[in-house]
Amino acid sequence: MLIRNRSRFYLQGNLSGKLRNATLIYILVLVILNQVMHFIRKQCPSLNIPTGWPVSEGAFELPSRGLGVFTAVACVCLASYFWWKGSKIVWGLRNIVCFAVLLLLLGNATKGISWGYEAPLVSIRQGETHYYDDAVQLPSSAIVLADYTKMQPAFGMHSRSHPPGPLLAMKFARMLLQSPILISALFGTLNLALACTLMYLLLRRLSMDSVNSRMLTMLYATMAAIQIYYLFSIDAIICTLGIALLLSIHHSSKSYRILTSAFFLWALMMMTFGALFYVPVILWLTWERYRRIGEAVATCALTILALIAMYWGFGFNYLQSFQIANHFENPGGFMLFSQPGSYLTTRLENIGDIIYFIGPAITYFLWMGFTMRDGSTTERYWMRLGKIGISVLIMVFLTGAYRTGETGRACLFILPFIILTIAPSVKRIVTPNNFRTLAIWVILHTLLLQILGFYYW
Repeated sequence: MLIRNRSRFYLQGNLSGKLRNATLIYILVLVILNQVMHFIRKQCPSLNIPTGWPVSEGAFELPSRGLGVFTAVACVCLASYFWWKGSKIVWGLRNIVCFAVLLLLLGNATKGISWGYEAPLVSIRQGETHYYDDAVQLPSSAIVLADYTKMQPAFGMHSRSHPPGPLLAMKFARMLLQSPILISALFGTLNLALACTLMYLLLRRLSMDSVNSRMLTMLYATMAAIQIYYLFSIDAIICTLGIALLLSIHHSSKSYRILTSAFFLWALMMMTFGALFYVPVILWLTWERYRRIGEAVATCALTILALIAMYWGFGFNYLQSFQIANHFENPGGFMLFSQPGSYLTTRLENIGDIIYFIGPAITYFLWMGFTMRDGSTTERYWMRLGKIGISVLIMVFLTGAYRTGETGRACLFILPFIILTIAPSVKRIVTPNNFRTLAIWVILHTLLLQILGFYYW
């Protein structure tokens, strides 16, 4: 018993020390890079460098009085409860979902109901409109599809750079609930619960044991990027659809894989032009797992046929809509040629923004995942799948995409791939006994970002 207890405290202390050192390095690197970018910004004011680099959109802001302070205290109490309750066991999926949803609702309430729940949907800058505002003007869904490319240039900066999916989703939400506050709370809760469930099922389907699957699902659900941006943001819906796509590709039935993968890929392409990210991922997955790319070709072909059918049936021209969005996103052409300096700084900003919102603990395990060379066949598959997703995203960055940063929100879909990359190292280092150390590190980072900052888009 003594040896077992010493082993337990050694593992917990060892993990705490690693996370503490990783956090110090994390903060030091971010501070140094922030100062370097400030220096460059002063020397070259024309470069696109935000004052809060690497955060593109955000501001330091303490909780508002009253409800904000109360919910901040409630969040800390909730985290403290997890520390106590999670000391000996790893929660079941239902408890993880409940905890994550409570953290989502309380954490975003630290800014008050209006700013915490309404601001993610309704524009907070004068002269700027978002999906919610644009959806007010929409006619019926069929007319929206038929005339979308005509209406697209007049939409706000976010709506006009996307296919009609986000506006139709917002229109549907407004039909059910008139209040943006209720829309944020209800749909954010349902989407997060669904994402956690799908993430757990994906990990289990990838031959991960139940305990480690629940630990990784907990980490996924409590990351700052998830907790801050899952209040009915379009990017949160895209992230959940991405998990569903990965889950469908790993189904045992070939026909089911092709049909469901095509459906989810079509749904993703209706939500964002960035869904092209998943095409090389699908190609790699079908070859790596089944040693054939015919399924990937069939999946992509069915998706294209669905888009052609929409053109024939409703008059919606997907390619033309993409060209309009690209014109507004890149008015000067390829950013490397039109703004080479800003191209370089925004590429670094894109990476930095993601690192900022996943936090020091996840970044530490991500580094370990990239440097790990051994492991079982299954563990190597997890790492390869995660690294493929991250590599494809870097290639997307190189094309000049996400020219204004904000990738902590806009690239939520990369988080499942990050979880898969860190899975083998978490499995080796983290046990049910010391998992609370890692979890509370992630939760505290989330609470600090929510309580001390405000991130809008």
